[in-house]
Amino acid sequence: MKITYCKSKNQKGFTLMEVLISVTILSIGLLGIAGLQVKGLRYTQSAFYSSQATSLAYAIADSIHANPNGDYTLGTPPSTPPIVFIKNTKTPPNCLYTPLPPLYLPPPSPPVCSPNNVAAYDIHNWLKSFSLPKGEALIDTTAKPKYTITIRWDDNRDGAVTPAEEYEYRVRIGS
Repeated sequence: MKITYCKSKNQKGFTLMEVLISVTILSIGLLGIAGLQVKGLRYTQSAFYSSQATSLAYAIADSIHANPNGDYTLGTPPSTPPIVFIKNTKTPPNCLYTPLPPLYLPPPSPPVCSPNNVAAYDIHNWLKSFSLPKGEALIDTTAKPKYTITIRWDDNRDGAVTPAEEYEYRVRIGS
């Protein structure tokens, strides 16, 4: 008996080769989508760091505006990078808050804060709010009433801070 195979025009189903090619094409597409998702997350994190640097610069500029006679110098303006991040480890004297005494005692006299005490307190609190990776800050007050606030960070966390990861804010306060 002779067995013959006949390909009919109504053949149904897929061959194993067609299935393997389809799965390969699908997996390459899914890998591409996963790569786009990773890039999107990285760019979102970078945009977050940029907006945080902007917010930090505006915050200290507001403090300078509120206390224009204070010394807000932070670091020394270098001619070339890197900018040195100065960690203000000692807490400045808090002359801004005095706890209230019991009701039967007379109220204390208000504390006397010099503009430099307030500036030291502002800078201390400002540096505590830094959460940028390898964040660096410089406040250049050499050209008063023009202030330059420079904030840098390590955006891609490779250990090097590049000029692209820098925000510089120049503000004129007072006359």
